[in-house]
Amino acid sequence: MSTKRIKWSGTAILMLTAALTAFNVYPLNLIVGSFANIMLNYVAFVERDKQYMLINLMFITLNFVGIWSYYG
Repeated sequence: MSTKRIKWSGTAILMLTAALTAFNVYPLNLIVGSFANIMLNYVAFVERDKQYMLINLMFITLNFVGIWSYYG
């Protein structure tokens, strides 16, 4: 799968995450969001884009903290 296709897929999944958050579908919004951010972080890593790696790592961490808080 090309990085361009992964970017678009990750973006579409993040839009779904925003809708899940708007309708308070919790914790599914965090799980889906984590998946999207992992995809986008992979692309940032391949393209060596440090800014996007940092922001996606931050979102991944926050999502996992939210998941941990919910199930922990």
